Amino acid sequence: MSDEASTAFDLRRFLQVLWRHAWLIALATASVAGPAVLWSEGQPPRYRASAEMVLEQKRSEALYAQGAGAEVGNEPSRSIATEAKRLRGTAVSEAVARKLGYHADVRTSASGVDNVITVTAESTSPRRAADIANTYVTTYIQYRRATALKDLLDAQTEIQSKIDEKQRAIAAIDAQVAAAAPADREAVASSRSFERSSLANQQSLFRSQVDQLQVSASLSGGGADLLTPARRPGAPFAPRVAQTAGLAIVAGLMLGVAFAFASDFLDDSIRGEEDLERAGFGLPLLGSIPTVRGWRKESSVQLVSVDDPSSPAAEGYRGVRTAMQFLGIDRALRTVQVTSPAVSEGKSTTTANLAVALARAGRRVIVVCCDLRRPRVHEFFGLSNEVGLTSVLVGEASLADALRRIPGEDLDLELLASGPLPPNPSELLSGRHFADVLAALQARAEVLVIDSPPVLPVSDAAVLAGIVDATVLVVRPGRTSRKSVRRALAALHRVNAPLAGIVLNGVRRAGSYTYGRYYDRAPASRHKAGEAGGARGEPPEARPARTSAGAVAVTVPPTEAGGPAGDHWG
Repeated sequence: MSDEASTAFDLRRFLQVLWRHAWLIALATASVAGPAVLWSEGQPPRYRASAEMVLEQKRSEALYAQGAGAEVGNEPSRSIATEAKRLRGTAVSEAVARKLGYHADVRTSASGVDNVITVTAESTSPRRAADIANTYVTTYIQYRRATALKDLLDAQTEIQSKIDEKQRAIAAIDAQVAAAAPADREAVASSRSFERSSLANQQSLFRSQVDQLQVSASLSGGGADLLTPARRPGAPFAPRVAQTAGLAIVAGLMLGVAFAFASDFLDDSIRGEEDLERAGFGLPLLGSIPTVRGWRKESSVQLVSVDDPSSPAAEGYRGVRTAMQFLGIDRALRTVQVTSPAVSEGKSTTTANLAVALARAGRRVIVVCCDLRRPRVHEFFGLSNEVGLTSVLVGEASLADALRRIPGEDLDLELLASGPLPPNPSELLSGRHFADVLAALQARAEVLVIDSPPVLPVSDAAVLAGIVDATVLVVRPGRTSRKSVRRALAALHRVNAPLAGIVLNGVRRAGSYTYGRYYDRAPASRHKAGEAGGARGEPPEARPARTSAGAVAVTVPPTEAGGPAGDHWG
């Protein structure tokens, strides 16, 4: 497969998954978006206000700070984030709570380029939002100023202690000089003069620093100023119902698509022809039978090949017949078994309609019901099941008496019903007497179409598979799983069953196209004839009718007599 074809195939699979699970995607979207919108609409409006402050010193502060030797110049950019965290700290927040009378949180954003800190507050009241932001900024400015003053006072106290220490040292030298003898006093003073002079110089320097600190304390503003006060917001920023709805819809769609693909991955059922191809069962697809319009109740029977021969379903059965005719080119297919992996997959329906399609191709056909557990084929032809195969096997009736010609049908089509249900179906079908009956039927007809029980529940189908020319496996989309098909094929392979192919029964679409009614597009003259004879514009000679006994009566359409490749059936 080329890259373009592979891409188109993958895209088609993707769209098919979305289409199959559209209800799941819609449900997930509604489940997420609905509550989200209701929650958003139920939220009270919230307002947001922001105030800005700048961290920098005044020129007078910087001048005296540099003279004092303190590093209180412009804040380095790396410390702005630290100051923003300090603004949200316990000391400032507790001070704000005392002023406002309640606790409030804010968000901060710092810019190291221009030393600006933005304080943002949110509230259900526009006035309260502005008050919170402004109170935080003013409180932090006061806190920063108080901290700066405390630092200066602490430094002043520490320097004053050093001045006092130097004064005590000078006093000790003076006391030593005074205590010396008069004759030695000059010599002692001379020896301690340098030390006393050094202490006096240090004391003078410390006094100068104290003076500078006192000036700095009087000028200090803390290095923070209000830049832009917060104003009352005019409109709420939340809730944003439209934005919430949009995000919820996107989230719901993503969740629904995830659920869809998870469900598709976990779903083991066969959904169509592409699933059969991907499963790789190794058997050809003989045909796809579309669903029959109006057939909703599975307990009822409908022989669509007779009741509505121009329908898509009837055309599907003719397609199966044609496919099997081409299979008969290489080997004679005189005995065809129709089965399915499990129950309710359409094997009896396929048996009856395939038999009608073969008979309309000019073949002598006998339908043999070997489902000795749940027989239904006789219901499709409106016949009773009182006498049949089991009656012949136990000697209660002859084969000629058990065979029933389809009433009213101008076809070479007969039915051997199952007859009364026996207690040992597998033993009867594997006995010598059944082989003799089958040989007699083969001598009487060109094609035998055998309806057998499903493969998995019982062993009857495996018994029959060893004595027929071809086995057709009927599967139903949405009901038959890949696992059941594999198990059924494994059981048939164990007995070397001659598998002809698979019939996909009850599909809404066949392949990439939808079956249409070819006969409904007939010329106007044909429709006029149909109006005189019956419904759906069918020609009178092909229109089915019901006898008083409930059986089907139909005349073979000219297009069905002697179908193509008919000579390959034995």
